[in-house]
Amino acid sequence: ADKELARVGHLLAEAKASGIPILAMHVGGAAKRGELSDRFISQVVPASNHFLAVKDGDQDGLLTRLAGTAKIQPLFVGRISELQQPLKAIFGK
Repeated sequence: ADKELARVGHLLAEAKASGIPILAMHVGGAAKRGELSDRFISQVVPASNHFLAVKDGDQDGLLTRLAGTAKIQPLFVGRISELQQPLKAIFGK
């Protein structure tokens, strides 16, 4: 996990240095939250330009707080199938 976190940190830094926008998504809901996934979420969301998530993954408010750190408005949906329109809005399609 530590090696992967370092790799992700490098990718985030390179994207930022290159002016590449970062879209973070957490689509697994509450079932995909835990100590390990929260470490990655806590690294990626604050470095992101956009953040989409399934609402039940934010029962503890962590996702909302992290988006606030990034000064981005999180966009929550009820189900993963509802992400199509927000993605179209972000990518202008």
